[in-house]
Amino acid sequence: MSQSPKPPKSEKSEKPARRPMTLRRKLVLSFVGLLALFAIVVGAFSVTALHRDQFDRLDDQLAQSLRAQFTNPPPDGNFGDAVGGSQHESRLGTLVLMALDGQVIRAEYTGEDGAVTTLTQSQAVAVVKQVEAAPKTVSVPGLGAMRVQSETLTDASGTRLVVIAGLDASDAQATTRNLMIVYAIVAAIAIALFALFASNLVSRALRPLGRVASTAVKVSARPLAAGEGTIPDRVPEVDTDPRTEVGQVGSALNHLLDSVEDALVAREQSERRLRQFVADASHELRTPLAAIRGYSELVQRGDANLDESQQRSLERINSASVRMTDLVEDLLLLARLDAGQQLRLDETDLTRIVLDAIADAQATHPDHEWVLDAEPEELLVHGDALRLHQVLANLLRNAGTHTPAGTTVTVSTRRDEGALEVSVTDNGPGIDPDVMPSIFGRFVRGDTARERGAEGSGGTGSTGLGLAISQAIATAHGGEIRAESEPGQTRFTLRLPGLGGA
Repeated sequence: MSQSPKPPKSEKSEKPARRPMTLRRKLVLSFVGLLALFAIVVGAFSVTALHRDQFDRLDDQLAQSLRAQFTNPPPDGNFGDAVGGSQHESRLGTLVLMALDGQVIRAEYTGEDGAVTTLTQSQAVAVVKQVEAAPKTVSVPGLGAMRVQSETLTDASGTRLVVIAGLDASDAQATTRNLMIVYAIVAAIAIALFALFASNLVSRALRPLGRVASTAVKVSARPLAAGEGTIPDRVPEVDTDPRTEVGQVGSALNHLLDSVEDALVAREQSERRLRQFVADASHELRTPLAAIRGYSELVQRGDANLDESQQRSLERINSASVRMTDLVEDLLLLARLDAGQQLRLDETDLTRIVLDAIADAQATHPDHEWVLDAEPEELLVHGDALRLHQVLANLLRNAGTHTPAGTTVTVSTRRDEGALEVSVTDNGPGIDPDVMPSIFGRFVRGDTARERGAEGSGGTGSTGLGLAISQAIATAHGGEIRAESEPGQTRFTLRLPGLGGA
C-alpha cells in the first residue's frame, strides 16, 4: 500500500515568535546570574575545604589506629606472639582486620556503644576487595561508609601480615552534606531577596528612561504629516541632566523636537504662502481667461470672412482657454480646500447624487456600457451635495475618458459598518503600477494604455488634478478614496460616514 506524503509543516508553526526581553529583565537576570555564580563558586570552595579538612583529620586518626595494632616484634624478628594472643583495645567506631599469610586472625568492629562485633565473611570480603595502601572511603554492608587503610609487613621468616584499620566516615560525610544543604538554602534565600532588591533598584534607575520613552511615544502619535506645526511634548527638565546617560538622551530628544517643530512651522508658513499665492494667481487669471474666451468667440461668430486656417486657430484658442479656465478653477478649489474652506454641509442623499452622475456620464460617453448596482434606499450623509457630485463626476469621467469604447463601467453602493461606500469599477486595461502609489497626487496622469486623449474623446484633455480634488473633498467630509487596479479591473471606492437610511 502506498502512503500519501505528509504535508510540509509551516515554518511559522515550527518556531513561535519569541517574546522580546526588556532591558529591566536583562539587567535583573544579569545581576542575579552573577550573584548565583559567585554563590556557587564560594559554596563549592567552602564545601570542598570542609570535606578535605574532615577527611584529613580522619586520615590522621586512621594512621594512629593502624599503628596501634602493632606490637614491638620479638628480638628474633618473627611476628608469632606479637599478633597472636593479646589484642589492643580499639576506639569506638573502629574496624580492625588482620590476616597472617592469607588467614584472617582478627576481624571485628567496635561500635559507638563499645560493643565489639565480629565481621561476617561478606563484610570482610567487601573490605579486603576495596582497601588500598592509601586511605579510602568504602561502603561496608551493615556498617555504612568507612575510611579504611591497609599496611603489609613481612618478618624475617617470610611471614606476611596484612593489617587493615577503618574508622566510621558517616559523621564526616554528614557534616559535609549538612553544610551543603544549609548553604544551598541560605544561598537560595539570599538570591531571591537580591532579585527583589535588584528589580526594585533597576526599576527606579530606569524610571527616567521610561519618561523619555513616554515622551517619544506621545510625539510619534501626533499627526505631524497632517500639518500640525507645534509639538508641546518635551522631556521633563529633571531627565535632561547632561551628566547622566539618560539625561543626555533626554536633552538630545528635546533638541531634536525643537528642530522638528521649527521645521514644521517653516513648512506650514511656506505652504500657507504657496496656497495664498495659488489662490490669488488663480483668482486673478479667471478674468483675463474669460476675456480671451469671450473675444475669441466674438470674433469667430462675428466675422464670416475668416478662412479655414484662421477659423481653426480661433477654435484652438477657445479650446485652450476653456482648458486653462478649468485648470485655474481646479487650482483655486484645491487652494481653498487646503486652507480649510468650510463646505456647505447638509443632509444629502448619496443615491440621488449617484443617479445624476451616471446620467451625465451616459450622455457624455454613450460608447460605454454603464451599469448601476445601488442599494434600493436612501443613503444619507452629512455633506456638500455639489462637491460630492463633483467627486463622482470626476471618477466617472476618468472611467469614460481613459478606457476604450465598449468598456463596461459598474457603479455600486453599499453600507459597511455605519459607513457608505460608492465603487466605480471598469474592465479596462488598468493603471500603470508605477503610477498607482501617486495616483491621488497633483498633476498625475495615467499611462497611455488608459488615456484616450482629447482628440479621441472629444474632451479637453486631463489636467491631472481630478483625483487630487476628489481625495481632498472626501477627506474634508471625514472619508477617503481608495484605488486598486489590475489588467481587466480598476476600482475606485469612495467611503463616507453615513447617517442611517430610510
